[in-house]
Amino acid sequence: MPPIREFFHAFEKDLIDADKILIIGYSFSDDHINNIIDTSLEHNEKVEIDIIDYNKNGDNKILSKKVSEKLNNIDRHKTHYYMNGFSEYLENEL
Repeated sequence: MPPIREFFHAFEKDLIDADKILIIGYSFSDDHINNIIDTSLEHNEKVEIDIIDYNKNGDNKILSKKVSEKLNNIDRHKTHYYMNGFSEYLENEL
């Protein structure tokens, strides 16, 4: 198996086994990665998703719409958006 395929296979397996997926600054523009994330969400009913990005207004409406359009299985999962960057995530998680 080519190394890149091994990497993607390991990535998918790790997502399927995860309790939480932390996504930081990802635009959801790569369909290949989106498909791996979506497939793992289909097989992992217990996973929570934390999406960290930066929006100066702190508004997650645009990103949440884009995520819903790209990931068919996102709505079945507990998803948190942190739109004021990583510091907001740390404040809420620690």
